[in-house]
Amino acid sequence: MALDPIKISAYDELDETPAIGDLFIIVDISEGADIDKTKHVTMANLVNLSDQAAIQEIVSSQAAGDTFYASAADALARLAKGAGGQILKMNAGATAPEWGGALLDWGQDNGAATWTSGAGAAYQDVTGTTLTLTLPVAGIVIVACSCRFYSNGGWNAFVGINIDGNAPAQALNSVSPVTGTPIEIRACAAGNIVVKLQAYAYSTDTMKVENPHLIAFAIAGS
Repeated sequence: MALDPIKISAYDELDETPAIGDLFIIVDISEGADIDKTKHVTMANLVNLSDQAAIQEIVSSQAAGDTFYASAADALARLAKGAGGQILKMNAGATAPEWGGALLDWGQDNGAATWTSGAGAAYQDVTGTTLTLTLPVAGIVIVACSCRFYSNGGWNAFVGINIDGNAPAQALNSVSPVTGTPIEIRACAAGNIVVKLQAYAYSTDTMKVENPHLIAFAIAGS
């Protein structure tokens, strides 16, 4: 009784002599039932077929926008597509990708209507303008503070942003009353990051800061 030809896969091999360890033999009757013209499936090929089946199972459940990633050295996993506006990033354990927002944390604070510094050319914290941001992973911290400031004497007055204990890299300065917005940007490690507005008057002068409004936020990145 003749059998219809059976196509195994792209891993089929044409060999004159099956090797020890081959699992089974299929006669290719399209070339005649000649024992020297047989196709066989080796253990290695069966493993390949098994891998293909596992991949096919993953792929068959995919949807438009899904992403595949290596979940182990020899395994694939499917990550369903994220929502609009989300970004692809690593999870907190750095073990797999995930979808999420770029914003890590944010906050705002309003200072007193009028704050007066002490004398001396050194940065001082402006009361009411200190925030703590919590970063689950490393990120970029961006801080701005709008305020009106001026010197009580004849020397320049300075205002700037302190991030994570780092003195302002950029500061605004003026003798006469002026409204300005110092801005500071810094890459920070994961953890609690303290941000605040600082000010000082040059030499022995004092200065005033009026109605400061500080806003800070951290985004994913490094």
